[in-house]
Amino acid sequence: SKHELPTLSHESTHEKPISVALGATQIYEKCAPSVVLIKSDEKIGSGVIVQYQNFLFVLTNAHVVEDSIGVLIMLKDGQTAQGEIVKMDRSKDLAIVQFSQEIEPLPHPLEMAPLLPMVGEDVFVIGHPRGYRWSLTRGTVSGVRGDIIQSDANIAPGNSGGPMLNANGKMIGLTAFVVGTDQAIGFGIAVSKIQEFFCEVFCLENPK
Repeated sequence: SKHELPTLSHESTHEKPISVALGATQIYEKCAPSVVLIKSDEKIGSGVIVQYQNFLFVLTNAHVVEDSIGVLIMLKDGQTAQGEIVKMDRSKDLAIVQFSQEIEPLPHPLEMAPLLPMVGEDVFVIGHPRGYRWSLTRGTVSGVRGDIIQSDANIAPGNSGGPMLNANGKMIGLTAFVVGTDQAIGFGIAVSKIQEFFCEVFCLENPK
């Protein structure tokens, strides 16, 4: 059977209040294994294992892997594999990377939240800021600007391509960039934009 990502509701574009919130430790234990480290030439970035239909792959930012000769993917358990860039959209800053060799066991894909978060909700970020591997930071959603999520969670180079998570441990966005240095403001690409990207890649290339 096919496993498809949840679709956005046309009635509301914002996530409803959290019913069962997890603690930061629970979120980390649940989600960190699904976050990968990406070495792309001299750059280090983050990625997240996701699923669309029957395919498992790594989602990251285009700027993490663009102009790369080779991509190496590292899992939290220490396994490594070469990665192949399957699709990249620089305008959306999104890229799909496929494992070039079999990985066993492969971590579970992260579940995506079906709707946008609301301002004031907790947000958790997992990635590799400045090379500090599998770090967790937390903050709040300080703005939702179309398909961009603004947060005060501490984000630094190396976090790009990692997940922004809600208090249920579901991905609400993909960490993308920061503005400023002191008291920097972080931004992520919302799941709604990610779903559009997936549909362009999979639905249009494989029409039913």
